[in-house]
Amino acid sequence: MSDLKAGLVAAQLQELGIESLKVEGRMKSPAYTSLAGRYYRAILDGNSDTKELDEALSIVFSRRQTAGWLAGYGRTRQDFSIRRAPTLGSTSFPSHRGLKAGTILLVKEGRAMVRLERRLSLRDGLMYFIQGKREPVETVKFGLSQLLDQRGKSITEAYAGQTVEINLPDASVLPSAGEHLMVISRH
Repeated sequence: MSDLKAGLVAAQLQELGIESLKVEGRMKSPAYTSLAGRYYRAILDGNSDTKELDEALSIVFSRRQTAGWLAGYGRTRQDFSIRRAPTLGSTSFPSHRGLKAGTILLVKEGRAMVRLERRLSLRDGLMYFIQGKREPVETVKFGLSQLLDQRGKSITEAYAGQTVEINLPDASVLPSAGEHLMVISRH
């Protein structure tokens, strides 16, 4: 199943008189449950700046996300039009996906040049998808052990918009240019 992400409709549910939300717990950790509670509490308290909590929640654990039937599941009116929404299920990779950290521009000699879309730090957990042998999609997961800026200087942190070079794990299937690099845990 896809993860139910009701943040977009939580305030509307409150206005309808709904007094409680259930946080999904299947395959989730206590850290996820804690962050989910803080995320929904911030929304229900009217906090307009929930982006940081939303991102942290997706890094702790996230599968494909949808507001599902709570948000009309891709429909704006009651008819039989085609839905325009993420599916409720995920058959290709049903586990933790994290958040897109950047796009791989070049792979050479066990290293990748990556254009970042969000902050990365040493020891962050990263992942990329590969064509599976047993499943349609498999992953390569690794910890960020070295981070180099465009001049080849070692850095401990990089930000959205920067292009960096990272080491890829030894003896793994290498990604292709254009693939997404996902962040799945923070140091």
